[in-house]
Amino acid sequence: MESVLYGNDDCGQVSAWYIFSALGFYPVKPVLGEYIFGMSQVNETTLHLPNGKTFTIKANNLSASNKYVKVIRLNEKRWIIFRLNIKTLKMLESLNMI
Repeated sequence: MESVLYGNDDCGQVSAWYIFSALGFYPVKPVLGEYIFGMSQVNETTLHLPNGKTFTIKANNLSASNKYVKVIRLNEKRWIIFRLNIKTLKMLESLNMI
């Protein structure tokens, strides 16, 4: 008898990582609340947060030839490192990837 749980992709961890990655950032050190940027796989996404705020993520000029992040803007201010912590993430209203 097989001991496999069909449809169980690591209790949702693989699915959660994919969603984060497709949005353009993902937890690199979940215990420490540290995230790293990648390129969003959608042109624009708006997340509606429980506190009534929204968080908009844009990947400007996303294409097969423009698939890497060159510039990151958080709340319209240029961000020079490719990491952020949960405290900063909670204060954001927009993330623009160029």
